[in-house]
Amino acid sequence: MYLVIVSIIVFLLVGINLIITPVITLDEKNSAYECGFNKFGKIYKSYFISYYKVALTFLIFDVELVFLIPFLLNLTNNSENKLAGYIFFLILGLGLFFEYFVGLFRSSE
Repeated sequence: MYLVIVSIIVFLLVGINLIITPVITLDEKNSAYECGFNKFGKIYKSYFISYYKVALTFLIFDVELVFLIPFLLNLTNNSENKLAGYIFFLILGLGLFFEYFVGLFRSSE
């Protein structure tokens, strides 16, 4: 019930915002801003995909550490969630080996 009420309030506020907000379309707003100068060079630069691969890999293993610390702190207790934790880290380890063997960490660009 609480989720329904919150959803209704959110949709109401977003709807009111869309109705009240004036829409101003100017060419200057759609162009790239270069500190008052006309644009020089390409606006959009292409980046190597390897940067994104490294960032996503870092994000995955950063989240893994967030899960690892409480698991290690709870390892001394006889908890029933140990098996689930071991399976979780086994899957992440298998993912790491898969990324290594596929060649995600090799810099080809």
